[in-house]
Amino acid sequence: MIVERGKVSQLEGSIAWVECQSSSACERCARGQGCGGGVLGELLGDRLHRVQASAGNHELKVGDQVELGIAEISLVSGAMLVYMLPLAGLFAGALGSGYLVGFDNDTMTVMSGAAGLVAGSLLSRRLHARGQKRFQPEILSNLGPCKASGAAGQSLEGSA
Repeated sequence: MIVERGKVSQLEGSIAWVECQSSSACERCARGQGCGGGVLGELLGDRLHRVQASAGNHELKVGDQVELGIAEISLVSGAMLVYMLPLAGLFAGALGSGYLVGFDNDTMTVMSGAAGLVAGSLLSRRLHARGQKRFQPEILSNLGPCKASGAAGQSLEGSA
């Protein structure tokens, strides 16, 4: 289970909108000893991400700090759905066109690859909408009122 902390910003029935501070690098990269993710994080800056989460049976109020969780398999399968399906459509369109009209027609290969990419993206969206509950994080625990000072864009105390 992948766990992250955030602050409840809005409640809609059993759905809570939670703002999470993005951390763009691990501790090692932030010190400049890793792969360079810390440099990229400095360029992009820290951002707030707003996610929709199932509140479950937790009693929540706006401003509460919560722990969100999502199963690793949901994260991996969601990434496969979003990235691999359109990519597979791109290759299938380009290769299918190549076999039908010949690989020497570059324009047709590029157009068929683009059509496959669009078809894969549309299929990905449809499949995501059908299984949306599976890809949605859930609130694991309510940590109480948020003790973060300042604006919502500043980091939360104790956030991972």
